[in-house]
Amino acid sequence: MRINEIITESLDEETVDEWSDTDEGIVKALKKKGYKYLGSGVDQTAFIEPGTGFVLKIFGTQGKKGFSRDHKMFFVWADFCSKHQDNPYLPRIYAHESFFWQDPETKKQHRYLMIRTEQLYKSGRIGGTLDDLARGFGYHDFKYALERYRNVAGKNEQQQLLKLLGKQGFERLTKTIHELTQIARKKGWGLDLHGGNFMLRKNGTPVINDPWVVSN
Repeated sequence: MRINEIITESLDEETVDEWSDTDEGIVKALKKKGYKYLGSGVDQTAFIEPGTGFVLKIFGTQGKKGFSRDHKMFFVWADFCSKHQDNPYLPRIYAHESFFWQDPETKKQHRYLMIRTEQLYKSGRIGGTLDDLARGFGYHDFKYALERYRNVAGKNEQQQLLKLLGKQGFERLTKTIHELTQIARKKGWGLDLHGGNFMLRKNGTPVINDPWVVSN
């Protein structure tokens, strides 16, 4: 079944009148099909897909029929991940596409994104350490940023990262963060690599998640 058919075949079913960025009718339709609700963020709602264990994210509409600025930012992120599939610090995005959902009150249609990704887990204390690492880079030259981090961060923190990543892994992650800061600067976006946007795989590998935010 195509990813958008999961939703569209349920469009004629009764929806409830509770609304958020992701319409509650969409949540209800997915739950009926066995999707396990994980939770909602500012603009996304996440489920575990039955049978695959993938995470299915519904990217909220913000009341627009066309693609929002956040949607377009996601397309850049998905393209970046696709071009760097050998990078262990980037998430695996398996599929994404859009669908329309009609507001039962206004009868207007709004566009949503459906995104299939691997399942990741909260980073806990290591997220704070990675937050410090990302903050050190900003928009500076890579060598300057790396030297600044080494001067500012405590020895224990640096040793913790080197133990987790190894020397080559540390260099790969820092170069990835630097590249993402350059994209943010070029696009006029903010860098959003706080601790909560670093996730972990089951094997403990840190993964960058949602690195940017649209600036006002």
